[in-house]
Amino acid sequence: MDGIDVLAILSRWIHLLSALVAVGGAAFMRFALAPGAKAALGSEEHDRLREEVRRRWALVLHSAIVLLLVTGFLNFYWLALRTGIPAMPYHALFGIKFLLALLVFFIATALTGRAPGLDGMRRQAQRWLSWLLMAAALIILLSATLGEVRRAALRPSATVSGPEAATSP
Repeated sequence: MDGIDVLAILSRWIHLLSALVAVGGAAFMRFALAPGAKAALGSEEHDRLREEVRRRWALVLHSAIVLLLVTGFLNFYWLALRTGIPAMPYHALFGIKFLLALLVFFIATALTGRAPGLDGMRRQAQRWLSWLLMAAALIILLSATLGEVRRAALRPSATVSGPEAATSP
């Protein structure tokens, strides 16, 4: 595997898998679990289920956030800094992506936490999960854009020489 950085591939894979688990779990809660539990359970049962899911999900979520932060910084190093991508617009787009990720992490941990000051967010969990999913969608859009910016920056210049030069426009 000459020329292939296995650690870079592994880091990107872990990053994507962690994002898939975290965002997929939020989407499941927003569109299936919360509405289904509300419709099928009484208030006391619903509260018990919410606490049990919160306790279990918090462990998965916190692990995913740690993996996303570690692999995100590694990927930024491997994909941008090490390759010498020009800072603009790459770093600005990455900065926006990182700030949106921090927003997603805050909303997710607020919804799975127990801090009394964030009870209002937990009471409006459906609304906050919708905001989390919209921010996650923007992160995906920015990730695709960063990939295109990176590919364009690394593309060899389009200079043509030799016999092809006579036929090029």
